[in-house]
Amino acid sequence: MAERALFRQKLLLFVLFRIQGDRTLRSAYHLLTGKKTAQTIQDGKLYQTLFLFQSLPAYSEREFNQDVHDLAFQQKYIVLSKDSGTLTSKGKEKVNELVSHPPWSNHYNGWLYEKAASILWQRLSLFVQALSFGLKKDSFYIPVTNNHAVLTWVKEEWKRKPDKEASAETLFQELHKLLCTLEKLDSDIFVSRLSGWKAPGLTFGQCASTFDIESSEARFRFNGVLHYLIKEGSAALSPIHFYILLSRTSETAMGLQQLP
Repeated sequence: MAERALFRQKLLLFVLFRIQGDRTLRSAYHLLTGKKTAQTIQDGKLYQTLFLFQSLPAYSEREFNQDVHDLAFQQKYIVLSKDSGTLTSKGKEKVNELVSHPPWSNHYNGWLYEKAASILWQRLSLFVQALSFGLKKDSFYIPVTNNHAVLTWVKEEWKRKPDKEASAETLFQELHKLLCTLEKLDSDIFVSRLSGWKAPGLTFGQCASTFDIESSEARFRFNGVLHYLIKEGSAALSPIHFYILLSRTSETAMGLQQLP
């Protein structure tokens, strides 16, 4: 493997740096994959890594074991001791580099926004899809989600917005205004994931190929944008169009109760 660390390895290395060998390698894996246990949450708070909770939901055991091996024996960033890992001086230098130029979004907070982000994306992506096809007078499409609650909500919201062109323009302007404040790669990935008339959204694998990054980074950056939209929406003086989509269910409200 080349000297350059993979994106997921950078996140793992950062977490190992924070826990300083006081916890097992598995504890870092549980945090990154989002295992909701009292120990994982307690450790995340103690070592200030909880913002990376569920940052790598698709992280497999095989990838994790391979990454630990690479960090220890090829890149020489960590030293293994039983079931834990501590950073070498070279590893600490790498972390200092990561902190100076973080590969993660400042808006990402998996612990605070993970559940709310899922609801927001399902509603927003389906509403955008419905608008796109509706403006083309085409009612034949496969919804981007089969979540019954989301489908029902969008149908009801659709009835409350008779002027589809005005609704689409408002949504576009508000979304564009917020996305323009982000790094271009982040906003490009987010927009590419949206599905419209004759324009299916990209998968994370397709995003990786399109933008020449790893799929784990594409997923992370995408979720970081969702977290940003939630944060900015909650702080707005008047609710933005798509934040209204987010805030009207008790299920989502539970996910937002910890918002600042």
